[in-house]
Amino acid sequence: MFPPMWRRLIYHPDINYALRQTLVLCLPVAVGLMLGELRFGLLFSLVPACCNIAGLDTPHKRFFKRLIIGASLFATCSLLTQVLLAKDVPLPFLLTGLTLVLGVTAELGPLHAKLLPASLLAAIFTLSLAGYMPVWEPLLIYALGTLWYGLFNWFWFWIWREQPLRESLSLLYRELADYCEAKYSLLTQHTDPDKALPPLLVRQQKAVDLITQCYQQMHMLSAQNNT
Repeated sequence: MFPPMWRRLIYHPDINYALRQTLVLCLPVAVGLMLGELRFGLLFSLVPACCNIAGLDTPHKRFFKRLIIGASLFATCSLLTQVLLAKDVPLPFLLTGLTLVLGVTAELGPLHAKLLPASLLAAIFTLSLAGYMPVWEPLLIYALGTLWYGLFNWFWFWIWREQPLRESLSLLYRELADYCEAKYSLLTQHTDPDKALPPLLVRQQKAVDLITQCYQQMHMLSAQNNT
């Protein structure tokens, strides 16, 4: 479909990722500009920031289930923020409470660790919308914006079928290289284990998560090839 030079360029993980993120941000703005609703196009472009933090940028086995959970959490946090602001809850108490609830529950597992901080970001974005539009409009923006982001990424990776695995493997190789370098430094430089071990364990967990993600994507790619 592409000449070899262009194929190498477009399959480069960083370039492919940058092109995908640029399009998913710019297309809603362009459509909003053409329809005379630039404001909503720009608001739509805020949602991908939440989706990126939530880890919704790469299809995997439970991608659509996680997409629905993410959209529900974003809308719920947005609604909760608007309701509490309408009840005249002081903003410092509101944000502190949301941070404590979402931050503590984010420690439950890898899924919560990404989705809940992203929900906090959605609540922060809602602060600039509360009082300037009906309560339901921010909820609709988060729901449709998350759906748009998920469907665009699914379509993108359907076109570039093996690209998710390429990107995940590239990240995995980098993470493994950093992990090996950190572990080598720990063994050779006689650093304090109490200080050096926690970052090393964090890198180890990231590598394990990436290996799991690659495993899921290999099964998805195999299923697509069989169909």
